[in-house]
Amino acid sequence: MCGSGTTLIECKLLNRNSFGIDISPRAVEMAKNRLSFPRPSNNSRHLIKTGDARHIGLPDDFVDLIILHPPYLDIINYDPTNPSDLSNISEVKVFSEEIGKVAREAHRVLKPGKFCAVLIGDTRRKGHNKEAVELQNNGFLGKEAEEFPVDNARTPVRVPETLAL
Repeated sequence: MCGSGTTLIECKLLNRNSFGIDISPRAVEMAKNRLSFPRPSNNSRHLIKTGDARHIGLPDDFVDLIILHPPYLDIINYDPTNPSDLSNISEVKVFSEEIGKVAREAHRVLKPGKFCAVLIGDTRRKGHNKEAVELQNNGFLGKEAEEFPVDNARTPVRVPETLAL
């Protein structure tokens, strides 16, 4: 979900280390190319790889900040030829289950007390943002709870526009 690498570029500009993963080899190549600009006196390191956000391949409690920008269901198909690409899922229930896997993996690699920021599109069904529900179900707490009601049985949660794990 590193996409074209905008967040990785910001990390480089701020002299911060970064790790980007995307299921699309095309997106990974684009991000690598965009990140190849010189930055004198910058000691930051950047790793970008093709992979699945449901299986990141990092140790437990490893990162300080995660920024996720999952697809908005199948509104834009980023890699129509890849059946593992979440942007090819049109059924809300299946999409929610797969986002739950992303949330569990993100929660696993995030250091305790650190943050995950998620940019979530408006993919609400019956008044509920399914990504926010899956994030809450998998250990994340939102901020400013009044904005995204989860359901009648749970405390409302607002997941910031950028998801901080």
